[in-house]
Amino acid sequence: MSSESKGTVLIVDDEPDILEMLSYDLSAKGYTVYQASNGQEAFKIVTTKEIDAVITDVQMPVWDGEKLLQEIKKYNPYRPVVFFV
Repeated sequence: MSSESKGTVLIVDDEPDILEMLSYDLSAKGYTVYQASNGQEAFKIVTTKEIDAVITDVQMPVWDGEKLLQEIKKYNPYRPVVFFV
């Protein structure tokens, strides 16, 4: 297997088990994975790293998934976002 990353994915979930499971699976498939436990934390990552896709829970503390989507679209309307429910 190539050591080159297939892309970068940000996973956002306030449940540590789900965060770890998704991160492990995507890392094993060759993706570079970043993690955040809420929308506000995730937005800081989106604005400082080159992220190809965001997988996020909808209901979370601080900023929920909808607020995160709104802020990402304001920052970069072409950034792909996937909601994980």
